[in-house]
Amino acid sequence: MPTGKFCSNYTAEAQALIQAAIMINNSNSDCQQVVFFTDALSVLQALQSNHPSLRKELSKISTNKRVTLQWVPSHCGVPGNEKADKLAKKGAECEQIDNEITYFE
Repeated sequence: MPTGKFCSNYTAEAQALIQAAIMINNSNSDCQQVVFFTDALSVLQALQSNHPSLRKELSKISTNKRVTLQWVPSHCGVPGNEKADKLAKKGAECEQIDNEITYFE
């Protein structure tokens, strides 16, 4: 997902989780459990208080699947996370797209 130079890491990580949740919601998979791995501790912490867009998409999944959000350390050789970091760098080099503006107190 192209994020451009002006997108914060927090926004990019949150949007990535939202897009993944949307993809799962739109799939015809009959799996019973979904695990999201992320190195974005700030996004997981924001979910504890509020993040309406992400909560909405996750709640759609959780009606018929068990949803787990799992934090993983960054830059520690976790294969999927290393690949995600490489893709994030490519996304940061792309033209900025419209992103949801987030604000929390």
